[in-house]
Amino acid sequence: MQQILNWAEVWATLIPIITWLIIKGNSESAIYKPLFYFFLISLTLYVLIDLAYFKILKTNNFIYTLISLNRLLFFVNFFFYLNIFEAKKTKGLLLAIMSLIVILSIINNPIAKFNSILFSIESVIFIMFSIKYYFKIIHSDIASKNSNEVLLIVTGLAIYESACFPIFLAYNTLIDLNRSYATNIWNVHNIAYIIFCLFIARAFYGNTKR
Repeated sequence: MQQILNWAEVWATLIPIITWLIIKGNSESAIYKPLFYFFLISLTLYVLIDLAYFKILKTNNFIYTLISLNRLLFFVNFFFYLNIFEAKKTKGLLLAIMSLIVILSIINNPIAKFNSILFSIESVIFIMFSIKYYFKIIHSDIASKNSNEVLLIVTGLAIYESACFPIFLAYNTLIDLNRSYATNIWNVHNIAYIIFCLFIARAFYGNTKR
């Protein structure tokens, strides 16, 4: 069971990828196709991360930084596409502030160490964006044809980030105090990631079967 959880980031990432390929996702969809590419990139990075189990890499923490940046890049773009912030100036200002904070978090963190600050910032951003999206659809009188699938994607991301935020925030401290406990608590992250991937796969399936 533990080995299954250890490799969850790899095999769970395959779930939305295989769903898209088998169901033959709408290649012209401007909103879904980038997420398919997100998972392809994530799969590559997670395979590299798990090479650390075979002592091929001394540390995989710098790859986790790339994972977070990859998620920020694709999902911030996803939320902007949903127009949760309608004013272009607001989008530009938010993008500038987020970019500055992310860059500072990377500069101030040793490359070989897990970047708790970056991952915590990521969680805060997406939790806030998800709440903003929920408020938007609550006050919207017209549902788009993709609203069900988009809701699944946002909810899956919100569950993942909300469940993992306490872990991300305290992970460096946990590693320093009790590495064994930190390793065990990462199972919670992996379970949340599996749920996230299942939500995305269901959204892909729902979109293609419409």
